[in-house]
Amino acid sequence: IQVVDEAVWKTNASWFVNFDKTPVQGWAAYPANAKHATCADMMYSIGGITYNKNLVDAAHIPTTYRDMLKPYWKGKLLLTDPRTSPAYMGWAAAIEKKYGIEFLTKLRAQNPVLVASASPGAQQVAAGAYYANMMAHLSNSTALRTAGAPLGFVVMKDVPTGLPTCAGIPANAPHPNAARLFMTWRMTVDAQNAGCAVVEVGSALKGATNCVKLPILWKPTDLQIMSDKAHQDRILSALGIQ
Repeated sequence: IQVVDEAVWKTNASWFVNFDKTPVQGWAAYPANAKHATCADMMYSIGGITYNKNLVDAAHIPTTYRDMLKPYWKGKLLLTDPRTSPAYMGWAAAIEKKYGIEFLTKLRAQNPVLVASASPGAQQVAAGAYYANMMAHLSNSTALRTAGAPLGFVVMKDVPTGLPTCAGIPANAPHPNAARLFMTWRMTVDAQNAGCAVVEVGSALKGATNCVKLPILWKPTDLQIMSDKAHQDRILSALGIQ
């Protein structure tokens, strides 16, 4: 089983096999920062902004989220609705932590249009309906870029974000030996190279050369905000989302 939300593994540890106690082959050698007792990180999403290369000239390609507050972007932005995923709400919280709630209020003044996910957001940007979609993941636009859509993707230097996808074995797995064998394979370079040939994500394994190299200073988005409804409401209010 693969789950993005780290809280699942931490708050429901009894649901899963503890690999520190009963390791699978390869567990000891797997990168320490990618092991979490009940699961191992198999891929890392990379957050940033998807933009239309035909509409955004080189001088306006953003490098930080502060760039998105410039007058150039007013009325030209899609904003992925933070209510639709912990990834997007976590991003909004990371922005607030970096720049304060005032940043989100200023972003609201740019009149962004909400989109439920960065995948349809990428489609709208590719069609030229909007100049850019924030926040997005690199993998949201892979298929469109591969097909030749005029899309670019940029990782913001000020708040690099993304999420790990962690994999583990349910404690009551009906075929535990087969599950352990599959888990062993998923932790290999060959398995992660195979996955990265399909989805643009990063890997914890240095030898996984098909995977995207993680940006400098990249770290997983903190999702603690998902347990604080009042904090979420403050962020949504600042963005003008009711």
